[in-house]
Amino acid sequence: MSEMLKRTLGRALASARKSAGMTMTDIVNTRIFGSRQKLWRLETGQGPFKWAEVQALADIYRVDIKTRSQWVDWAMRAGESGWWENFSSTVSDFRFGLYVELEQAASRITVCGGELIHGLVQTEGYHRAVIEQTQHTTHEELEESVKLRAEREAAVLGGPEPAQLKLILSEAAVSFQIGGESTLGKQICHLQNLNQRPNISVSCLRFGDGGHPSMRGPYTLLQFSEAEAPDIVYIESLDGGRFIEDPKVVQRFISNAKLLTTKAVPIKEWARERNAVA
Repeated sequence: MSEMLKRTLGRALASARKSAGMTMTDIVNTRIFGSRQKLWRLETGQGPFKWAEVQALADIYRVDIKTRSQWVDWAMRAGESGWWENFSSTVSDFRFGLYVELEQAASRITVCGGELIHGLVQTEGYHRAVIEQTQHTTHEELEESVKLRAEREAAVLGGPEPAQLKLILSEAAVSFQIGGESTLGKQICHLQNLNQRPNISVSCLRFGDGGHPSMRGPYTLLQFSEAEAPDIVYIESLDGGRFIEDPKVVQRFISNAKLLTTKAVPIKEWARERNAVA
């Protein structure tokens, strides 16, 4: 989780400097840092981070021992490679690599809309069909993508403290015959089983209920337990993803998710209605 650590440490350093009533120029004048640019790179989470420099900043800002130790630990771990870097052919866009790390670090994940089932909860058969029907890949790249998806799910939803996941699906996502009727049927059953877990909620926005805000585009909301880590919205597209971190803009997405929650029905109810019609 090196990228997450860098971002968290950077925000912590910036917050501590401001709390100390100091400007970047004040820090540069201490001669610890040669330029504002270097300090700016630390505070924006770009690094590189050196534990001795972080410790020196802790002295200047007069933070407590616990905070100092946390900063130094983050600085030492920030240089570690993310586990997803082993999937270089699949994670060719660094922004998706960053998303994978943030996804793993999030305590709450809300997925809204879209015409595909989110990668975290795809069955292997559905995932294979998605890749085969939407991308030009080699057999090796397909197998690597399957393995990456499985490891993402294990990292986020496995373990003793899995993330809270809320999926608000468009009915299109559970209607498109990705991989055929059998593959889609198994995927829908998988979603219903996941919905029985205490940390996972799966609901559906029905066609018959009219329009909804996420028709303008699907998005994923990542929220974290760490105070230094603000909420982030991730929007994926053909040319890579983008992040939204402006608190006012992110709040609009949060409000939108709350509205969608009131309009969506549980996946089990949607499936019962679908079977009744069939």
